[in-house]
Amino acid sequence: MKHYIFCTLIALLSLNLISAQSTFFKVFGGSGHEIGNIGVTNTSGYLFGGYSQSYTSNNMGVLVKTDLQGNKLWSKSYGNSFGSRLGSGLTDSNGDYAIVGQNRANNTNGDGLIMKIDAQGIVQWARKTGSTNGNDNMLRIAKMSSGDYLVGGFVESQTVGGLRDMVMTKINE
Repeated sequence: MKHYIFCTLIALLSLNLISAQSTFFKVFGGSGHEIGNIGVTNTSGYLFGGYSQSYTSNNMGVLVKTDLQGNKLWSKSYGNSFGSRLGSGLTDSNGDYAIVGQNRANNTNGDGLIMKIDAQGIVQWARKTGSTNGNDNMLRIAKMSSGDYLVGGFVESQTVGGLRDMVMTKINE
């Protein structure tokens, strides 16, 4: 009986593995390290991003917009000479994107970053959040029914020894 159950389980798992196939596999990058963090979809395609070292010696936040087949429509970098990282995003009903992450304030500290871009990647607004000194990062974003954004992440400078504390902030557009 155990042998029958085991064989049935293996057969079912095999069916799932066979049916779960990728519709496309795309690689985006340059001469340096690239790390992908986010993927946001809407009816016209996908927005994928993270950070790259191909443009400067520091990390630059990078977004790549593709069509529904994964073909690149545009790519843009965001941040300053100290570096940036993009962590999570969402699309709203008018096709704009809200993205969170980190924008480095200097070589050791970063501020939480919340920005809104249009469908062409042009920044509509950007805000920093977090503590006054420390390494802060915004990791997740949600849009509330009121139209405000709820953002979560961490701050490092609020406890002894630079340990991280969770942070949540509400952003009015």
